[in-house]
Amino acid sequence: MAEQSLTVTGTIEATGGGGHAVRLPVDVKTIFGRARPPVRVVADGRLAFPTTVASYGGVGWIGLRKDQLAELGLVAGDQVTLVITEDLARRKR
Repeated sequence: MAEQSLTVTGTIEATGGGGHAVRLPVDVKTIFGRARPPVRVVADGRLAFPTTVASYGGVGWIGLRKDQLAELGLVAGDQVTLVITEDLARRKR
C-alpha cells in the first residue's frame, strides 16, 4: 500500500471548550481509505506531530492543542498550511 499525502491551507477554528481545529476541504475517506486514519502532520513546515483525523458530520478535522498553537504563534482565525501524510506504521497496529 502506497503512503498517501495531502496538503491543505485552512483557517484555524475555535471548536468550543478551548479546542481548535482545521477543517479539511476534502473527503478524507476517498484519499486515505477511512474517515479517521492515523496521520503525521507538519504544520507550516516547522511543527510535526502524529494524530488521527477527527470526523464530525462527514467532515474531517485536524485538531491543534494550545501548546502547538503557541509554538506556531497562531490563534483562531489564522491560516495554516498542513501537510498530512498517512501513518502506515500506526495503521498496521
